[in-house]
Amino acid sequence: MDCPACKKAVPYAASRCPACGTATPVDLVETEILNEPAIEAETQVIDRQNWSKAMTTSDAIAYQSATLSVGSVLGGRYEILKTLGEGGMGAVFQAHDAEVDRIVALKVIRPDLAGSEDILRRFRQELVLARQITHRNVVRIFDLGVADGIRFITMEFIEGQELAEILQDRGKLPPQEAGQIILQVCYGLAVAHAEGVVHRDLKPQNIMIARDGRVAVMDFGIAHSIEAATILDQSSTTEAGESASLTRVGSLLGTPRYMSPEQARAESVTNRSDLFTVGLILYELVTGDLPPSPPTLKAMLRERGTQQIAHPIPANPQIPRALADIIFRCVQLDPEKRYPSAEALCHDLEIGLGIRKRHSLNRKVSAGLAAAIVLLAGSLVYIYTLRTKGPVTHNPVKILVSDFVNQSGNQVLDGTLEPLLTTDLEGASFITTYNRGQARKTLTSLSGGSTLDENAARLIAQREGLGVVVSGSVGRNGNQYALSARALDARTNKVIAEEKATAATPNDLNRAVGRIAAGFRKALGDITPQSAQIAAAETFSSQSLEASQQYARAQELQWAGKWDEALKAYSRSADLDAGLGRAYAGMAAILANQGRKQEAERNFKLAMSKIDRMSDREKYRTRGGYYLMERAYDKAIEQYKALESQFPADSAGIAGLALAYFYKRNMPAALEEGRRAVAIYPDNVLLSSNATLYAMYAGDFSTAIRESQRLLKLSPGFEKVYLGLGLSQLAQGDETAAAETYRKLAPLSTWGASASAVALADMALYQGRPDEALSILEKGVSADLAAKDPSRVAAKRAMEAQVWLMKGQDAKAIAAAELASNGTTDESLLYPAAMVYIEAGKSDKALELSRTLNQRLEPDAGAYAKLIEAEAQMKRKDYRDAVRTFQDAQKIADTWLGRFGLGRAYLAAGAYTEADSEFDACMKRKGEATAVFLDDEPSWRYFAPVNYYLGRSREGLGSPGAAEAYRNYLKIREKSANDPLAADAKKRLRSLAAGAAAVR
Repeated sequence: MDCPACKKAVPYAASRCPACGTATPVDLVETEILNEPAIEAETQVIDRQNWSKAMTTSDAIAYQSATLSVGSVLGGRYEILKTLGEGGMGAVFQAHDAEVDRIVALKVIRPDLAGSEDILRRFRQELVLARQITHRNVVRIFDLGVADGIRFITMEFIEGQELAEILQDRGKLPPQEAGQIILQVCYGLAVAHAEGVVHRDLKPQNIMIARDGRVAVMDFGIAHSIEAATILDQSSTTEAGESASLTRVGSLLGTPRYMSPEQARAESVTNRSDLFTVGLILYELVTGDLPPSPPTLKAMLRERGTQQIAHPIPANPQIPRALADIIFRCVQLDPEKRYPSAEALCHDLEIGLGIRKRHSLNRKVSAGLAAAIVLLAGSLVYIYTLRTKGPVTHNPVKILVSDFVNQSGNQVLDGTLEPLLTTDLEGASFITTYNRGQARKTLTSLSGGSTLDENAARLIAQREGLGVVVSGSVGRNGNQYALSARALDARTNKVIAEEKATAATPNDLNRAVGRIAAGFRKALGDITPQSAQIAAAETFSSQSLEASQQYARAQELQWAGKWDEALKAYSRSADLDAGLGRAYAGMAAILANQGRKQEAERNFKLAMSKIDRMSDREKYRTRGGYYLMERAYDKAIEQYKALESQFPADSAGIAGLALAYFYKRNMPAALEEGRRAVAIYPDNVLLSSNATLYAMYAGDFSTAIRESQRLLKLSPGFEKVYLGLGLSQLAQGDETAAAETYRKLAPLSTWGASASAVALADMALYQGRPDEALSILEKGVSADLAAKDPSRVAAKRAMEAQVWLMKGQDAKAIAAAELASNGTTDESLLYPAAMVYIEAGKSDKALELSRTLNQRLEPDAGAYAKLIEAEAQMKRKDYRDAVRTFQDAQKIADTWLGRFGLGRAYLAAGAYTEADSEFDACMKRKGEATAVFLDDEPSWRYFAPVNYYLGRSREGLGSPGAAEAYRNYLKIREKSANDPLAADAKKRLRSLAAGAAAVR
């Protein structure tokens, strides 16, 4: 880079120009060009401890002499592919991370910033916090490390342009485009602020615009950390000295041109400082320049700290007044007069951009998950532009079908025509229909009414950002049925299309509805021939209106979480039309969610046998659901990606894809897709509860708790939400709150009582209280037997076997294991039963269960079969073979239990470094331990021993962290009696303390 004063070349590691002494202005040279990531599991830390140690002279020499040229490899892991830029912080490279096989941006930190132990400590703490931010509008930090004498950070790699480059190329942007960019920035800020991270150095160079339109904010935490460790040098007396010092400090505290008044005054900052800068950047985007300021840095900072920035309208009178007022509120001199939060700013931006605010959904979960909403010229229909995997030929359109007025006197037509029309409309790939059950639920919460007439539908559509409302009526015209309908622009009430059709008999209405749908699809831009549309409608519709009516009722009940009632309605629908495969698929989905796998499998097979009566959407959904239940997640991903490719706005496809990624244990991808589904249906408890569980499995327990509590306000009777809430509270160490949550679940239903018993017993086992767990389980088994629920009985028998083993009663443990594993192929029952057999000296019986699992085709079953083999080898003390078998299991499926087993095998073999790495992975992935078989069945008891074994590995390494790990384990088991691991941990703690005293 060149010095901004004398234009001489300055090494990127230098903080000042060697020729004239001018400080290196970070804000002028800091550049990153990053590329779209597929966020995988956390990168393994290389050497975090050394981040808190000041760089020595030898370190600096090694840093200066290190060559990071294209083709070189840093730390034996990161292959340098390309130099992206050099700046005041150091250099940025594109690199290939060989360990996790992904492309990353690798930022090398220059040595003078690493010369202070205090700077490093603060810098490391802030970066560790910033790594917890997982949001599509925030560039993800993967890790920080030290290798070859170089300190560096790795982060995701987004391909696109910095906002600064776009400004340079285009000048000012249209207000709508500028507002959409800043709205996504605010979505990211909302998440960061919720994690306690204030950016403090927002600027166009720190905002990336990806090729797909995604906006992502970079460098969270970096400005804060350096600022916290940098002291403003106010001792300089010369103008040149002051300018140089302030340039340096300003670059670190926040780029001077974009800093808030309180930053300019060197005062403490809050979230509102970031919102000031957001307003300033939006000002620049819509006017083409920043507000006028004095030419010298000292004068500029003085003015920024003392004078109010003018309203932006005089700078560009074409700015919409609403947007200009938003900018002006952001840039208020007094922080208290600015927006109180990023969420509040998002709200006003959405209104200012013509986007109606969504129902009060926590922005950390939902904000920014739907892509930008754009205005279609000509039709004035607001629609979602959702991210797709391939080219899209038509912008997605969202439609809400209101209740048709039934003037025919035939009650069978009540609620029957609407789902027929919905199916026919969704034959167009670009159309997605808003769930009518969800709309009715929202209407009830708003007005207390339940009739979804045209006016009510428009209210919901405007609230939810839908584009089109369809309304209609059916009546009699002599001997015929007359059907009429119209499609309205939900925002303007402008009629887009009106259609009419007649039918000789009620059953002929299927064809009439098909003609109506074909007319609407053509008006909205579908080029499919109408004859083909009508033929398809006849193929996929039920020939029984009564069956259609029951199917429609079942769908609304299912979305409302009333599963038992929905099952009955689906069953009646199938009885009335045995060829209606969709009804069997609906039953299968509910049964799978209830853990009734055998019944679910039977209904899925019935659905598949009727697949010729399904539309393409329904085929993808049905096959995807079947593969999900069977844990054939790669096949499920294939189906849902095909669905999303052909029907990009299909919420079921997005939700199914999220679940498939979840079963594949790609938790960040699952969370992202789950949030996209929630963005489409923000108040749908089922989709929102899934997204909440994904947050829990990803280890984001705070979000899971907050969202669970929100969902329970919407639907206090939704049982599974209580499980996620209780598990997240337990994982955060709030055992009292977890127990209270579990107890609230019990009175809700028979299933709730059974699930509550499992959860409370799981917590008792986690704490090492087997007697209490046994008492809970025995009562639960009796209730399940009375309810004739064998699957719930088996789950409790498996836990009972573990309890008897803890109590040292092997015979009873074996008997319970036999009851749990008899006649099943479910790994969640066979694996724990096998572990009991092995510990009780019956490895041959365990290996029989392994062979049973091996007969299944799904990856998870094969992985758990291998884990059983490895545990048997551990019991025989064949540690080397056990390591290899555990590794083979992980190649099939990277399970949490596999990581834990491999760590113990390494530990037994004396490979302490490798053991520590696996136990550390268990800690990072502890969200998965909440339900290790990914079936929402509480299993936090498996997590308790990790601290003990982590202590063992660190003791083997001679690390002082061993004592802390042992103490953490003993804290968990403080109420436990006769725990051999606790006894050993106490013994080892005494030994460590004695050793430390001897050294002193």
